[in-house]
Amino acid sequence: MLQHGATVEHANKKGMTAFLEAADAGYLPMLKMLHALHADVHKLSSNGDGALELAKWARESDDIAEWLKGAGVKPQEHHEHDDEDKPHEYD
Repeated sequence: MLQHGATVEHANKKGMTAFLEAADAGYLPMLKMLHALHADVHKLSSNGDGALELAKWARESDDIAEWLKGAGVKPQEHHEHDDEDKPHEYD
């Protein structure tokens, strides 16, 4: 597909690129191939999840996390509960 003009950085409506989908699926060979094609390993989904967060439930999550960290991926410091210290509207 890349030979016919597709971009390695295309994202779906949820902000998921092929790299993020491969991380979510726990598919290390695809992550390595996309990295070799210069995919952005730091891209985030529209939910703010990066490759490390998406890969944490994969079967080979430790191997994938080790490889991702070696590729320069850093864990995200957010998540939906980051605002727990802040008052909610109903407080």
